[in-house]
Amino acid sequence: MSGHYTPSNCLWTEPAAQQRRRKFCHQVHLKDGRVMTALEASRLPGMPGFWAVRSRLAQGFSLELPQPHRLYRTSRWINWQGETLPLPQWAKRLGLRPQVLANRLRRMTLDAAMTPQVMREHRAIEWQGERLPLKVWASRLKLSTRTLRRRIASGMPLEQAMTPEPLKPFRRSFRKSEPTTQE
Repeated sequence: MSGHYTPSNCLWTEPAAQQRRRKFCHQVHLKDGRVMTALEASRLPGMPGFWAVRSRLAQGFSLELPQPHRLYRTSRWINWQGETLPLPQWAKRLGLRPQVLANRLRRMTLDAAMTPQVMREHRAIEWQGERLPLKVWASRLKLSTRTLRRRIASGMPLEQAMTPEPLKPFRRSFRKSEPTTQE
């Protein structure tokens, strides 16, 4: 808003929107018709940093959003169920980190790797008629996953390993002997 300070000329907005309306903020007009500040444009995926955006505008270049194939040109493209996307986008859809999906693709078939959650057989424990992952049993027993895993790996019987109270190992106590007084 410009003009005199009157109630009809005031607009209440968020602080971020107020900062964008300052006179010295560099406005960027994208080819798709959107208008934003240079800082906002630099935060779009595939766009260069803030100073590169400003220098390109100063040199008279127009900014356009990169195409997805240019944005992910170094990524591995995966075709699954008739849809082709880069690995980071598939990982985001499946709720995985890209590195986890890449590791799965190395050691599993495509269909097995693209399932959202793969329950590993060696981490699922059957006890009292229920088959659950180690992490779920640990939370039910109010133990850490590490504690329960170590108990089972040490060869402890399952009935003893699944006890919620901490197991205290045998420790020898070293008591200080009371000083003797000589008479």
